Amino acid sequence: MKTLYRNFQSIFRRFPASIVMNVAGFSLALAAFIVIMMEVRFESAYDRNLKNANHIFMLVNEPEGNMPWSTFARPVIENLSSISPEITRCTFVENGWTLHAVSPDQKQEFETTARGVAPDFFPMFGFKWIACDTTTFTQPLHIFIPESMALTYFNTTDLVGKFFDEKGRGYGWTIGGVYRDFPENCSVKNMVYNTMGNAYKDNWSEASLFAYLQLENPEKKTELEGLIQSKIIESDNASIHLVPYPDLPYRKDLKTSDSIKLSMQQRYVYTAIALLIILIAAINFTNFYTALAPLRVRSLNTQRVLGARRSHLIRAMVMESAILSFTAFLLALLVVKAMEESFVNELLKVDISLPSFPRITAATGALSILIGCAASLFPAFYSTSFQPALALKGNFGLSAKGRQIRTLLMGVQLTAAMALLIGVGGIVCQNYYMRHSDLGYDKDRIITLDLYAAKIYDQKAEAFASGLRQVACVEDVALSRFMLSAQKSSEVMSWGRMSSDGNYMGFICLPVSYNYLKVMGIRIIEGKDFNPKDESSPMIFNKAAYDLYTDVRVGKEILEDEIKSPIVGICDNFKIGSLRDEVTPLCLKVMNGPYSDWPSKGVANIRIREGVALEDAFKPVMDFCLDFSPESTFELKTQFQLMENIYTEEKHTQQTLILFCLLATAISLAGVFSMTLFECNYRRKEIGLRKIMGATTNGIIRMFFRQYSLTLALSFIVAAPLGWYGVHRYLENFAYKTPLHWWIFALALLAIGTITLATVYTQCRQTAQDNPVNSIKTE
Repeated sequence: MKTLYRNFQSIFRRFPASIVMNVAGFSLALAAFIVIMMEVRFESAYDRNLKNANHIFMLVNEPEGNMPWSTFARPVIENLSSISPEITRCTFVENGWTLHAVSPDQKQEFETTARGVAPDFFPMFGFKWIACDTTTFTQPLHIFIPESMALTYFNTTDLVGKFFDEKGRGYGWTIGGVYRDFPENCSVKNMVYNTMGNAYKDNWSEASLFAYLQLENPEKKTELEGLIQSKIIESDNASIHLVPYPDLPYRKDLKTSDSIKLSMQQRYVYTAIALLIILIAAINFTNFYTALAPLRVRSLNTQRVLGARRSHLIRAMVMESAILSFTAFLLALLVVKAMEESFVNELLKVDISLPSFPRITAATGALSILIGCAASLFPAFYSTSFQPALALKGNFGLSAKGRQIRTLLMGVQLTAAMALLIGVGGIVCQNYYMRHSDLGYDKDRIITLDLYAAKIYDQKAEAFASGLRQVACVEDVALSRFMLSAQKSSEVMSWGRMSSDGNYMGFICLPVSYNYLKVMGIRIIEGKDFNPKDESSPMIFNKAAYDLYTDVRVGKEILEDEIKSPIVGICDNFKIGSLRDEVTPLCLKVMNGPYSDWPSKGVANIRIREGVALEDAFKPVMDFCLDFSPESTFELKTQFQLMENIYTEEKHTQQTLILFCLLATAISLAGVFSMTLFECNYRRKEIGLRKIMGATTNGIIRMFFRQYSLTLALSFIVAAPLGWYGVHRYLENFAYKTPLHWWIFALALLAIGTITLATVYTQCRQTAQDNPVNSIKTE
């Protein structure tokens, strides 16, 4: 062992840069592997805390030739529990709404998102109560808040029975319970849930509630689908399905109330990158030990001549490699610890914490030892495979077999580096496309303001808009319930209605003012725009609804309770959310007549005059806002700023993948650097002899260039289809996507090729410029 240690010291003095780069690269690879697997493990445990998850199903209508629909009327849902004893619980959940509560003495106030639920919601999803009066589940105007909110706003959880007024309304809320927070990787959100009393109680036309059923025997879901189809949903056009709750996050075609943070495909991508990083590092380590083998042949076989057994020498080399790799693992733990307080922790959705993931940490440690042992096996057997007498005479630095293995492994590294760069290029192009594509409205001329956040409610909204129109840079102002490009399609209001011909239709509803289409620049393709004098609560549908439903035609009517709302026009398609989602049937509706009391004026969409830059309009608009309501807080946003909301996931994915892809590329190139260094040192005598025989420095560099250029070309041939496939699979997540440009492949080849050949040039030039006499003497 002492001899091996001295031999390793000698090699370290000769190749310090290469050894340090390989160990450092291996440490970074292990650290990246730990962190990525923490993220994957965190997301793989999504909803694991919900004990009843495998017994919970969501009711979905998937009629043939129609878009699937996941919201229903309250009477429909309440009738479900009576059709079979297999249904042990039945509940409904409404879309989120903004609750603004103030204590009677005006000293305590909070504003948050809330969701109305039925009484069975709490036992179905396993709420754990700190304090609760369960009799309030069935009583109207009660709210239930998470422990974190109770401590944030009130510094106590003893809140049952505490009353709050709903600001600006004629009613209030009583806290019925405080529940323990659900973990972050859970679809049940830590938010306010409220009882719904008799809201929508006998309203068969307001199909806007998500329905969940808990079954005694999940395997009987097909039988129950038939019962629901025949007894509850009496429509020839219906096709009822019960979708298992664990499957909901992966159903992109459904408008669900919950969504997973990291999709299954993203988990596969992250896992593949983690394994690829480890593979590249393992190749580096194997290449490193393979390159060392020829330098150790004489030393090892000298020990054999002196009586050492071959098996003992092999075990010693394997142990040496295992110790070195485990040292890299310990360094990796320090790197992960440093990441806890770095920007990397902000990129990931999981908090980086080694004690929280002991299995991943232990498995990575074992993996590092395994890689170390595997990396040294071939060099150990190879170095001790010669006859000792022959080994003491020969020079094995240029072994053809060893060179072939090293070249093959280096080719794998270059292939991985190019494929990863192609993948990064595709992701970056898609994110650019999402932010700069045509959305179907004039996003470049709109400033948006959340009036509800500024405490300007519907009663004052019209006066606010009227005054804002007097500002010199403002062309017009339209009011709406939702912002475009500020939320996903699943987060806006969904309706189910019957046409005047008796056909059911599902669509998204956007409450707007009569001038909305003109302000937003949305084109009417048939019929006419809204008329401010029309009090019949008219509707304008988009082209997607026109194409899908034969009843969506100008002049026809939609049945709503006891009234009929006329369809006055058809507009061009426009995108309300992420480009991941296809444009779905949508209607714009003026909330007048019977809908006059509905909250529909929470957003001011401000169209700036042509020729005025948006940034120049911010000050005069803000000045008016503060004059109108000095006590309010206003936040003006452009459409580009709003899009950051819905593309947070894409931005996170891009940044994370770029970080780890560049790390993998850097490790690959570090391996190329170390191998070039070894190659030049191995061929020092050959280079010296060539110089003596008249070869020039440039000629020797060209010789090396030819060798590495061939490896680069073959690596690119393999990397191009792999990179294309990876980007193609990523783009499958988007309904609207960028083309995969040819120059992404060219840039990947150019970048890796330039760095590789620059490394070869630097090392070769330094070796070629040495005195050839010295090179021959050292050999």
